[in-house]
Amino acid sequence: MKTARVLIQSGDVLVAALLGALVATENAEPLFPTNGETTRDALLRLRPNAVLINGESDDAADERALGAAMMIGATIVLYGPARARPRMEELRTRYGARILQLPVVPGQLGPLLAPSG
Repeated sequence: MKTARVLIQSGDVLVAALLGALVATENAEPLFPTNGETTRDALLRLRPNAVLINGESDDAADERALGAAMMIGATIVLYGPARARPRMEELRTRYGARILQLPVVPGQLGPLLAPSG
């Protein structure tokens, strides 16, 4: 079985590292943008199966980044705390994104990374 590749977008290196560890527990390969690389450019360079995007960040509403994810067929997973839920719900409706509400419950991420359809 091919290992899923998951791009992690976070402005906080600690959050990115923790999400990377969580992704690894799902037998997936965590990927990260290079320093200064946009989420869109990282998506086009790495072509991951899924992308985790901070639901409170500007990237969560960046049509270029989300469009790139859709173009390469990556599953979009927005993550954030309960206070970000309304914004993430709007983006879920608009882009078919999935939502990972923090804090995460063990086993919650795997099903969200699975391909659609």
